Amino acid sequence: MCVDAEDVIEAARQGLEYTGQALPDCKLTPNNLEVTEWGKAVEHLHDPLYPEVVGYAEIARLAGVTRQRARMFPKIVDFPKPVIETAQGALYTKSAIEAWLERRTCRAKRA
Repeated sequence: MCVDAEDVIEAARQGLEYTGQALPDCKLTPNNLEVTEWGKAVEHLHDPLYPEVVGYAEIARLAGVTRQRARMFPKIVDFPKPVIETAQGALYTKSAIEAWLERRTCRAKRA
């Protein structure tokens, strides 16, 4: 939500008021307030709201292994935890998988 206000306090007050009007039956507790200049906010309008996630097919491609091998990775102690569980399988943040693969590659190179 964007509001036009003279200062941060007024912006927060307006934001809470508008949200309360839109969702009158909800008891809301704000847990985050981000203040940004309008121009900078516009620059980020198309940024994704959620991190990119990958399943076993993408993990296999990133790791250069088969999908069957990628499905065994969660048994490895330091493998990242899934962020979403679906009927089709677990999904992991791509950045966590890339970092895990980088750590494993570094260890393999040192050995």
